Amino acid sequence: MIVQAAIPLITEYGSAVTTAKIARAAGIGEGTIFASLAAWALLATPERFGVRHARAIRIGVAVAVLAVSLLPLAGDGMDGGTRTALTLMHLAVAAALIPGLTGRPPAHS
Repeated sequence: MIVQAAIPLITEYGSAVTTAKIARAAGIGEGTIFASLAAWALLATPERFGVRHARAIRIGVAVAVLAVSLLPLAGDGMDGGTRTALTLMHLAVAAALIPGLTGRPPAHS
């Protein structure tokens, strides 16, 4: 989704394209772009350096990030409905992404 939104912008703006423009075109928050780049680095790093249990590390980090992302929802400043909706959104994203971390990496030639 992000790449599909970014390609026309890169074609039009070249190196002047901003993450804010890409985020607006993709219909996401700008922070999502940075989080997705961090996630890709997390996926690649253990296998790049031959860590033996790369999948377990990725899943463990993903669960830890989910837990940290839920911490602000425990504070004051929002009603129960908002808290419930945000919690469900966080869990839905985790449910969609974490199973993908168990997949086998592509074979290298």
